[in-house]
Amino acid sequence: MRDTYRNLYGAIALLLFSAQSTAADNDVITLDVRFLVAAQDNEGTDAQANDAALREGIDKLNVSYLPMGVQFNHKDTVYITNEDVPGFHDPENGWDYEGEELVRPFFALDSYNILVTELRRVNGHAWWPYEATDAVEVDPVDLVRTTPAHEIGHNLSIRHTYQSNSNGPISLLAGEMGWKYGDHIIDTPPDPDRDDLIENCVYNGDVVDDEGVLYAPDAMNFMSGGSNRCRNRFSPQQQTRMLSLISTDKYHLYDKYGDGRTVPTCANSTQVIQYPHHEGFNVNEAVAETPWVQDVKNNRYNWRFDSDTSSSRTGADEPVEGHSFIHVDTSKMDDFISYGDHVAMLSPCFDLTTKNTPTLDFSFSMYGEDMGTLSIEATLDNGQNWLPLWQMSGQKHTDGDWEQVSVDLEEYAGQKVQLRLDYQVKGEKGDASIDSIQLNAQSQDKVFTSKTSDDVDEDAQTFSFTLQREGTVTGETSILVATEDLTAIAGTHYEAINSHVMFAADETTKTVTINILDNDDLAGDTQFNIILSGGNAPIDNPPLVVTIKEDEAPNVAPVASFTVNAQYNVVNFTSTSIDEDGELVSYQWDLGDGQSADTDTLSHTYAEDGEYTVSLTVTDNGGLSHTSTQTVSVSTEPEKLKPVAVIKHVDLWFVHLFVSLSYDEDGYITRHRWKFNDGSRASGLVAIKFGSRASKVKLIVKDNDNLKGRAKLKFR
Repeated sequence: MRDTYRNLYGAIALLLFSAQSTAADNDVITLDVRFLVAAQDNEGTDAQANDAALREGIDKLNVSYLPMGVQFNHKDTVYITNEDVPGFHDPENGWDYEGEELVRPFFALDSYNILVTELRRVNGHAWWPYEATDAVEVDPVDLVRTTPAHEIGHNLSIRHTYQSNSNGPISLLAGEMGWKYGDHIIDTPPDPDRDDLIENCVYNGDVVDDEGVLYAPDAMNFMSGGSNRCRNRFSPQQQTRMLSLISTDKYHLYDKYGDGRTVPTCANSTQVIQYPHHEGFNVNEAVAETPWVQDVKNNRYNWRFDSDTSSSRTGADEPVEGHSFIHVDTSKMDDFISYGDHVAMLSPCFDLTTKNTPTLDFSFSMYGEDMGTLSIEATLDNGQNWLPLWQMSGQKHTDGDWEQVSVDLEEYAGQKVQLRLDYQVKGEKGDASIDSIQLNAQSQDKVFTSKTSDDVDEDAQTFSFTLQREGTVTGETSILVATEDLTAIAGTHYEAINSHVMFAADETTKTVTINILDNDDLAGDTQFNIILSGGNAPIDNPPLVVTIKEDEAPNVAPVASFTVNAQYNVVNFTSTSIDEDGELVSYQWDLGDGQSADTDTLSHTYAEDGEYTVSLTVTDNGGLSHTSTQTVSVSTEPEKLKPVAVIKHVDLWFVHLFVSLSYDEDGYITRHRWKFNDGSRASGLVAIKFGSRASKVKLIVKDNDNLKGRAKLKFR
């Protein structure tokens, strides 16, 4: 059976590799993995996990995290010996993970580090995200099970589904305020932590809460107490929370802003241009395109996202709004954080080049007798220099309430600025808290083009573009608009312009038209610039690049097609559609059960058995579409397999010995019955026959699903 599963995961991994290679435009996140495997020497002698097990572990992880668009890539393996870390390679007694910090020098700073060694007392262990460590520990036997997915869930802030179930009844844990209790996630059913009541992956208990309501936990959730063979899913809210943590705490693992631990700056990240910009630090919500993130380059410890602090004597009591806030939890100062350490978060880049009167509003709490120094700084040069904006030191509050602050950012109007939130640690009773940061700004009077590039056909006669006026300044204004040759030639391919465009006092948009000269002999595309200049042009003012397109043959419609891979009620769809003369720009799936999707690959779980008509409509860059339809059969239960009866005969001259070597691939055999052609019968794994009257024997076996298998043997 183990080889069967390995082949299955290998096939799924191949599918995932194919899907990953086509999913780059669909935001598939690929995280590198370094395995740190216990071994006798650094070449891997007597390693506690071989290459096949490591591959199977990666395949299992990829199956587990595919629905949320996360994949893992085995980057390298390091073998750790007892000389490197005392006691790390001890297959008999196991390694005590309390010495885990001794392994840190072997970590890869740009990968998930998975430690594989025999562990004492546990199957796995994880660092929490606020410990700023991208690592988990797994027992070798559990490497190919669901333990790695479970432990990485912890590393991405997910608690057990049975966490703190004593907080209250089901109505509280699963109610609208459930984000404060239990596992802090509402769509995971409350769990009474009774693994003994789970049978065949289904909870069959009669345990009730304080209000007499029966528990109905999900034994298939990766964070439940269900068995490894049962756990196969995260809830949607668990997925949202993990994706949020990946974006804020683990972005260096997929080189979001640059190689390795490159932090975001105004030079390498998406810039905020719409105001007000609000950050509520709510990890149970989909992360914004421009979030505040941990300073992974310098932090030894991270700001913690949570609904409260771990101590009643320090930190804020609850969020200002939403589900969570951030704080530096100094309650247990240990290997990760020390007196004088700095813990920082970085803002997105705020583009204030066309804005004025910017302000920064936020709420803070500095409750605790060991409070350090909380500050906000700004940089105009991508983090080379940080300028002070606001600072507080020592205890400022006598309880967990919030204080709201507004900071004037007028000196940064007209520029691009990034902020840094920094807390310098002093002692254990010093949980500094921050929530609800909002940057406000008003527009200046600026004129810009609505695009930075556009196309026009060579026989289109004209090209039009829009000028947008932004700001609160009243009265008339003007902007100088001029063209500039690139590969196109004014007078041959287009008519040049160089003139002021006037806006009346009440006008916010103007349309400008340029004549395009038809050239039947145009060989290839050609380009020219449209440049805005003058006092109303933005400081960051790229030209509008116009491409005159050569006449092309008529667009050919795409051909839609897709493959289906069903695993019970979970079906993977992969588009194999093609467009011979362009590219596909849109995928629209009708999954037959009222659900839809718009990616080229997806995994979908059907709620009921049946046949579903699934259609895929693809659209190419020329606007033409095509639809393909298939009927998909779904079964939530696998087909039961009959047991296989096998007879082993041993002729001992005066006696005949018959042994059942029967087996059942999806269960176990409960009964063996023997029938001889002389009318005699026997039961059990072994039958013995004396005498010479019988010459034939029949074996009938029955399994735990009451299915039967038969075998016959002529032995004389």
